[in-house]
This record gives sequence, C-alpha cells and structure tokens, in this order.
Amino acid sequence: MPHPTPFPPVIDSSMRSAFVACPEQWRRRYLEGWTRPGRSIHLHFGGAFAKGMEAFRNHFYRESGTIGSIDDSLSFAIECAISAWGDTDPSGNGTNKSLDRLIGALESFVSHYNPITDYAQPHRSADGRLCTEFGFAVPLPIANPSTGEPLLYSGRFDQIVSAHGALMGEDDKTTTQLGASWGNQWRLRAQFTGYVWGARAFGYPLQGFIVRGISILKGGYGHAEVIEQRPDHMIADWHQNLLIDVHRMIACWETNTWPKALDAACSAYGGCQFQDLCVAREPDRWLANYEQQPFDPLHIGEDAPA
Repeated sequence: MPHPTPFPPVIDSSMRSAFVACPEQWRRRYLEGWTRPGRSIHLHFGGAFAKGMEAFRNHFYRESGTIGSIDDSLSFAIECAISAWGDTDPSGNGTNKSLDRLIGALESFVSHYNPITDYAQPHRSADGRLCTEFGFAVPLPIANPSTGEPLLYSGRFDQIVSAHGALMGEDDKTTTQLGASWGNQWRLRAQFTGYVWGARAFGYPLQGFIVRGISILKGGYGHAEVIEQRPDHMIADWHQNLLIDVHRMIACWETNTWPKALDAACSAYGGCQFQDLCVAREPDRWLANYEQQPFDPLHIGEDAPA
C-alpha cells in the first residue's frame, strides 16, 4: 500500500540526487522530513555567503541602470551576511568557517570579481529587474499520485548573466578546497542542467553555466571558475532521465518499498545522517534522536552540499 505521507508536490535537484544515491535516504529526509538537530556548518556558511552576495549585487546594480559604490555595497552585504549568520557558534566544527571568515570571503570574492570589470554582468529582464536569485517551478508531464496535479520541478540559482554575448547561469560555491576534482565535478552535474532547462522554460535561452568557487582556507582564500556548456542534447538527456527517476520515486511510494544503497552513498559528504537507522535492528526507535523539518524547495532552495 502507498506510504501514509502524501507524495511531495515539488521535486528539485537535491531530492533527485538523494533518491538516485539511496531511495531510503530520500524517504527519510524528503518524504518524512527527518533530519539531525542543528544545521550543517557548511550549509549555514554557504547560505549566509549567498545572502551577502545577493545583497551586494542588488545594492550595486541599481534599478535605474546606474551602478553604486563598491565599498557601500560591500558594507551592506556584510550587514546582511551577519544577520543571516545569526548567533551560530562555529567552535568545534572542525572547519575554517566562522563569521570572521565569512566577512573575509565576501571581501575577497568582490575584489577577485570586480563588478566594474567583470565580464559576466547581471542580466536584466524586459521590465528592468535584475535576474539575481533566479527561481523557477515548471510542471512535469507526470501527475502527483496524491493529488493528481502535475508535479513541479523547481530550482534557484544566484543569477543570470550576460557574458561574451551569451546568456549564462552563474552560481557561487563555498568549499574547503579547490583543485582539479572541484572543477571536474560540474561537467555533467544535473543541478546545472536543470537550471538551464528551467530558465529556458521562462524565456531565458541560457547556453550553459559559470560556476565560481571560493575556498575558505586557514590563512586566506582561493578562487576558481569553471564554464560549462549545456547543448540541447544534454538537456534532453537530463530531462529523460529525470522523468525515469521520478517514476521510480512514485513506484517506491506506491509500494512503500525503499531500497538501501549500502555503499558509497553512506559515507558521502562526511556520512549519511541516517546511518544509525540503517544499522539498527529497530530503526524507528532511533528517530528520537532526529527532528522533523519538512523540506520545501520553493522556499529554502537546494540543500545538497556543494
């Protein structure tokens, strides 16, 4: 019989990625809403950095089409990032990600990608609005098994930019280190293919994606940029595979059967948070160590580690 929890109305890249890695993980996090108390310092740092960069762009690139002061815009961005950081205590997290390092990262990023000389400039919509924090939700040709309404696929990324005469997506990523492996991971990343597909559905013919990474090092910051194209055949392939995976999600929900990966996915990104459940004879008894926080991709965006 179907799972007692209604099937989610919206699917995003994080949900699809989790299901492909391990359907049981998908059930626990995205269907039932379980998670460990407290938020990952990596997600928290990245979210506060994103808030700061959004504030900087919206403050610097004026609605009138003029530009503002870099210093003033950066000060405003830092204020917004501090507000997003809140009272989080980074001690004991084993990383370099602290409030001081967050402020320094914003300063370093703006200096490295000077908005006056940057070849990638934020695109404006027909009504003059900046295409920053671009979000979308597009119906899929699959009915939600709980409601009969079309399932939605959603996404949100940092901005649409004009770069060398082409429209591109652009996303900022904070990380602990950069290198060849960091750059290579984006070549087939479904997250960005889905972003291009979603933006095109709203009339923005993106050609690909610019990914800009900043590493939070003990004594400084590193920067790297990758430009990835997304031709039509890659988007069509992504879309076909997305629909296959969504049908599999529905099949698992309809039978309430959730295969476990029991492989590399269990240790990815520092270890799956549901390992304790998978090794327990009576896993539901361990749910007392978790809390329920329903995941809503239309409001909180991607939550997969970067």
